[in-house]
Amino acid sequence: MSILSPTGAEILDTHTNGVVTGHPAAMARLIADELVHERWTNGIRVRTITTDGLAALEQWRTEQPTATHRPQPPQVHLTLSGKPHQAVLAAAADRDHKVPMTFNARTRRVLHQRGLAALRPFVVGGRTFSYDELRDPAIHLTPAGRAYAEQHGVPTPRRTVVLVSCVDRKRDRGVNEYGRLNGLPAGELCNGQYHASLRSAATALTCERGTTYIVSALHGIVGLDRNLQPYDAWATRTP
Repeated sequence: MSILSPTGAEILDTHTNGVVTGHPAAMARLIADELVHERWTNGIRVRTITTDGLAALEQWRTEQPTATHRPQPPQVHLTLSGKPHQAVLAAAADRDHKVPMTFNARTRRVLHQRGLAALRPFVVGGRTFSYDELRDPAIHLTPAGRAYAEQHGVPTPRRTVVLVSCVDRKRDRGVNEYGRLNGLPAGELCNGQYHASLRSAATALTCERGTTYIVSALHGIVGLDRNLQPYDAWATRTP
């Protein structure tokens, strides 16, 4: 009979690519039973299924023939060399799976064209911009890009993504020499005790591996480092 608990079996059955995440208590039991191995890579805690874990999973599947098994991760049948290959592996090691800007625009364009990395929704004033409309935009790994990295031995564990709302109160840094409002990173623009409490909770949830985004009433979902000018979404609405 399988030694897996129902929760442990679900965790292993879900993460057939070998890199596992799940409920802390269930993960602790899997590690104690030596079904999952824990290690640190580039400052990131990574948990992978052991040989005993794979055997226990197969036994559980035999005992549960009607259970719904998760599909295997996609296989990427392409070969990259040089900088594009290095860029994918470097992005996999990044907590946000972002392709480092140290790789030039040509390298990032190759990844974009091959579907290994993509521009996340970029909205300004209600308009969504495409990759080609922006100059040298930041891109992040797609599922195909993560699969490519894992096929080359670099794990891409799942992240915790937390969305926090924007607030009416915005910091004002005055105007520049052209009379335009000075911008601030979105994470610094929002002000007030309520937003500070939201950010504190988000930091606690994403401290191990995760990302916080702000849901802006004007710009949509934006990263904390996205530079924005102070705005009033209600004042800019068309009656």
